[in-house]
Amino acid sequence: MKRTQLPCSGLARARVLLATIFVAAAIALFLLWAHGRQERIETLLHEAIPALPERIVAEQLTERLTRADGQARASKNPANALAELGRLYQANGYATQAAQCWRALEVAQPKEAHWPYYLSDLARVRSDDEAIRENLQRTVALDPNYAPAWLRLADWQLKNGQADAAQGNYARRLALVPKDPYARLGLARVALQKGDRAAAGVLLADLVQDTPAFSTGHNLYAEYLEAKGDSSGASRQRWLGRETGRYREVDDPWLDELTERCYDYQRLLVLGTLDFQTERGDKGEHFFRRALQVDPRAYPAYEELGRLYLKNHDAARARDILEEGLRQVGAPLARQSEKTISRGSSRPSALYYVNLSQAYRDLKQAQRAVEVAREGLLKLGDGLELEDALGVALGAEGNYDEAIGALQRALVFNINDSDSNYNLALCLRAVGRESEALKALHRSLILQPTFPSALLILAKVEMEAGHLEDAEKYIQPLYESHPEMSEVRDLALEWRMKTGKAAENRKDYTTAEHQYRAALSIAQNDPSIISHLGVMLLVAGQPQQALPWLEEYHKIQPSDARGALFLGQAYAMQGRFPEARKVLSEGITVAEQGNAAETAAHLREILRSLP
Repeated sequence: MKRTQLPCSGLARARVLLATIFVAAAIALFLLWAHGRQERIETLLHEAIPALPERIVAEQLTERLTRADGQARASKNPANALAELGRLYQANGYATQAAQCWRALEVAQPKEAHWPYYLSDLARVRSDDEAIRENLQRTVALDPNYAPAWLRLADWQLKNGQADAAQGNYARRLALVPKDPYARLGLARVALQKGDRAAAGVLLADLVQDTPAFSTGHNLYAEYLEAKGDSSGASRQRWLGRETGRYREVDDPWLDELTERCYDYQRLLVLGTLDFQTERGDKGEHFFRRALQVDPRAYPAYEELGRLYLKNHDAARARDILEEGLRQVGAPLARQSEKTISRGSSRPSALYYVNLSQAYRDLKQAQRAVEVAREGLLKLGDGLELEDALGVALGAEGNYDEAIGALQRALVFNINDSDSNYNLALCLRAVGRESEALKALHRSLILQPTFPSALLILAKVEMEAGHLEDAEKYIQPLYESHPEMSEVRDLALEWRMKTGKAAENRKDYTTAEHQYRAALSIAQNDPSIISHLGVMLLVAGQPQQALPWLEEYHKIQPSDARGALFLGQAYAMQGRFPEARKVLSEGITVAEQGNAAETAAHLREILRSLP
């Protein structure tokens, strides 16, 4: 049989050829379009490169901007160099140039979330609400995993009355950062804005428990408790808010990229001060050191570093940096680059010398502390701060007569200054001029009614004189404003106990009980106070009220036979004889083991008297 062969269709071959040609043409057209688009983008980016500012103060910033500008103009693909330019411009306050960079990069890299986020920050600085919203919404759409953007968007929405939208975006932030205090605070504010105070209370109570170092949470909770009528709870939350420091912004890595490119001297000082006040990171040292690099011939950064070291109880480093500042800024101008002397004509402030004098005092170098204060007065003229520093330094030297003169000169500038009056009082007391010292202490309270140092002395004076009622007017505001100070707590506790005992002696058991209970709020679970309160109520013929206190004392001090003695008596007076026998019998064993024969005899006597 002849085999039949199927011929290849010419039409099929033509179709394949046409399809191949079409695909090749499409690829070629796409490549041409892509190439053209790339050329257009490169042209756009080159045209968007801002002109360098005519005058840039910081030498390092000039170098960085010039380098990035040159790289951008020389590159066929200038996107990375333009991004570096944008960050440098934004970090150093050149908002117009930074925005020009970001808008061009948004066109060139439309899927990159950094650019609208940086534009939102620029909009925040100029208070452009609509631009803030638009740019933040673009940011979260492009990068839904960048948690700071959700928080900033939610904060904006809450501020602008969009509570439901804010609530949802705080929840998105929480999903990315579990238990985040900023988002939880936002949810509490949403609840308050909606009038759901019960939900807000639960949210705030949980927040301060889980994040005790979050000051803003304590402050808002204090407002909530105050409105609820819980003044005591509100006071405690306000105190905790003060103790945990100032509010600090949420960590934001994309904005931190900008601060690391900052060469603006004043901006660096602000950043350092914020970290110092919020005790963040190295407490500002990094930014203050950066400011020194920008301008080593300006005093402020030296002063801020000295203040930081003094607060950290590092007097030696404070002395060294402040002395270095005096040497560097006072050096001949010829030793410095012309671009780094923008603040060369500045003078140190009075506080510069005050802090340096304090550093020497802390180092027990009183004579040098006096010399520094006198040098400040010579260069800057008379002033309260320097006369006060001189007086304190002279007092540390033991030269009280001259110290009193310097402090009195300080008070000429402000007769009611709290510190100078307090320092004067210390010197007056040192030479036995007690009545004048007391007047100075009272003057120190005129501008600062809760000035702790003065209140402490005045309270102690009245306590030592046995004037408990007079002591109260100093102890009460002192404890309410500074319960964190151990010396204050000790004095308040002593006053409560003495006042309670005085009331007990005159058989005013109600007042005594109130004072002892208040003492327990200061020294929580103190066994001696618990015992004293229980015994007083027992002696007052109130065994039912005494019993819980005596039981508590016996529970925490089972080895004290006297505790068993009083508890047994309380049980007996209540007719609870089996319990009385048990406690008294145990007390006899404890007393005999401790060789307390007299107590054991009392225990046996009460035990025999039981029916």
